[in-house]
Amino acid sequence: MIGVLNDGCTALMTSIGHQAGLFGTLATTGSATSAQVAEVSGLNERYVREWLNAMTTARFGGTTRSRAPTPCRASTPRGWSTTLGQITLPGL
Repeated sequence: MIGVLNDGCTALMTSIGHQAGLFGTLATTGSATSAQVAEVSGLNERYVREWLNAMTTARFGGTTRSRAPTPCRASTPRGWSTTLGQITLPGL
């Protein structure tokens, strides 16, 4: 049952990332902090950070955390964000 809920949340967050253009933004920025992704995409940094954390938990990418107070950097495996950023869904 937990797996079904996790998969449902991953699908929802993937849809949000696609509709908000976050995969395309990650494709152009490469490894970036949530603040950098938010600035480029024009979205609220808090929501971008939560989305990046969800994608990391779902293993769509990863983070590189350094010593505080340096923020962690998010990235996707080579080619993933480019492919996801180019998907066009009919009606969206």
